[in-house]
Amino acid sequence: MTAEKRKRITLNIRGCRFETFQTTLEEFPDTLLGSEEKRQRFYDPRADEYYLERDKYAFDAILFYYQSRGILSRPSTISANDFDEELKFYEIVGCQAPGQAEIRSEDRMPAKEWQRTLWQLLEYPESSKQAGLFSKLSMAVIVLSVVVFCAETMDVGKSLSSSNVTNNTSLLEAVANKEMSKRPRLWFLIDTCIVTWFCAEYVARLVSAPDKIKFIFSCLALIDVAAILPFFLSLILGEGYTPALSFTIMRIFRLLRVVRLLKLTRYVAALRILGNTVHSCQEQLLALLFLILVSVILFSSSIYYIENEKNADQFYSIPASFWWTIITMTTVGYGDMAPITPLGRIVGAICAVFGVVVMVCLPSPVFISSFNEIYMQYVNTLKKNEEMDNTKKLEVTTNGIKSSNELTPTRSHNRTPVHKAMEFSTTTLV
Repeated sequence: MTAEKRKRITLNIRGCRFETFQTTLEEFPDTLLGSEEKRQRFYDPRADEYYLERDKYAFDAILFYYQSRGILSRPSTISANDFDEELKFYEIVGCQAPGQAEIRSEDRMPAKEWQRTLWQLLEYPESSKQAGLFSKLSMAVIVLSVVVFCAETMDVGKSLSSSNVTNNTSLLEAVANKEMSKRPRLWFLIDTCIVTWFCAEYVARLVSAPDKIKFIFSCLALIDVAAILPFFLSLILGEGYTPALSFTIMRIFRLLRVVRLLKLTRYVAALRILGNTVHSCQEQLLALLFLILVSVILFSSSIYYIENEKNADQFYSIPASFWWTIITMTTVGYGDMAPITPLGRIVGAICAVFGVVVMVCLPSPVFISSFNEIYMQYVNTLKKNEEMDNTKKLEVTTNGIKSSNELTPTRSHNRTPVHKAMEFSTTTLV
């Protein structure tokens, strides 16, 4: 290897000097430091070094990227937003640090033009004004379905309060008849229109999806099916059963209609961010659930053996004590089960304090930091899209100006803007 290729380069990052070989940087010639022409503007000939006014703590990871030939690891002391800015400055593109996944990965677009247009209209509300209006209309339909789901129960409540039914069997039959045979036609028509909209929306997504198998088994598509299916099952299975069984089936299917509320995750960014936060904290959640399970068993066993002699009617078994432990750890404290012995009350106090620490103090920092990181990624994505749109508009405007200048002959291309302004003023005065 020649001396030129073994040349050492000194990089001064805010007073902190780093040394590496020139060949190491030139492994990535498209980046700022890998291109001799790009990094030349930061060269200080007096000190024979390159001076950059950048974050020196983030530069450790940047230099390691060159030395490891592509391995990028964000330091824990640097936020994702700041590290992303450093990557943009050093022109390191095409790779992301761990935890820098996009909020919503871009699927490959359908091959046909009409499918691509329909897919963008349905799946990307920010792609056009029409897509934004469609998303708002879909949200309005979802909200209407939830309002109808809640308002429909008011008729059942009124009918029960005005009836003089005394035994449980006749009460069940009366409610079942009210639910099925005497259901107001208005609610049925509104619900039918809503389900028709959901069906048309699902079919349109299925037809325009680039990967139909992946779409069918996706989480949002399963939510769509769960929002549609109860309506048809209630029509098919609601007949031919005894009133009690029909009443149970109708109640279950109508309860499933609340799943429609989850369809808002497709259009509300905050819900998508929350879902990504939960997904990114899977390991922490599993550890938390395991710790809660151990705590419930521990405190339930303790309170059972302490209270069993004097309070056996409430704490008659360890599984029966699970309810008291969970309610105490969550600091709800219904009071339906309460220790009466001094030692039992001490265990109850320890259980309450332990529940606050385990269920509030421990998971909160993890969720907050993960939520903030994903939210900043979402904001950065919006900013990048906005910058790209502005750049495209500027290019279109610039191309239009160039085209008009090419069509308009000029006498002198060497005149400064001041000379042109003077010429315009003189012409005006004349």
